[in-house]
Amino acid sequence: VGLYVQDLNGYPINGSGDYSITQTMYYQEELGEAGAIIALSYDYINNQVADQKVPIEIYMMETDDTSLYAYNDGQARGNFKPGSEFTLMYNDSLEFMGSGSHHTIRIPLDEPFIYSGNKNVIIMMYRKATEDYFSISFKGSYDGLPTHYRSMNAYQYYDPMDLDDTTTLNSQGYYYLSDDL
Repeated sequence: VGLYVQDLNGYPINGSGDYSITQTMYYQEELGEAGAIIALSYDYINNQVADQKVPIEIYMMETDDTSLYAYNDGQARGNFKPGSEFTLMYNDSLEFMGSGSHHTIRIPLDEPFIYSGNKNVIIMMYRKATEDYFSISFKGSYDGLPTHYRSMNAYQYYDPMDLDDTTTLNSQGYYYLSDDL
């Protein structure tokens, strides 16, 4: 999905903190017809010389929502979806090649995600703590339009995150107006 014209930090996987969560929305018109999604693929650049192995859980869900933000008291606020609304699709480590050059990672899902073809999809990435510093940029683009927020992330140090604690996630979330991820 998308044109991938620049390197983005934090989306779709955030390297900040020991633990991080990112939710990214993909629109129906980008995904096409109904069918089984069996893998995800992302272009990236690993800013470290060495290869990196990153433990991650990937969750997916369909939604009628068109944005990952909501208005509260006239202010745009995060609207993280609770983890319990998602289906766990991948639970393993990803291996990112080093060298500071561009690569593509293909992530085979543990089971196919059956897409209805008539809704948007949110992919949630939960990165767990590693001993290595995580410094990977993903290819994407920034549209700069205030009409939608399609990706959000939050992170914390030391303790694992509660994927259902949306109050905490929304209070520390970072929102990104992005065109393509």
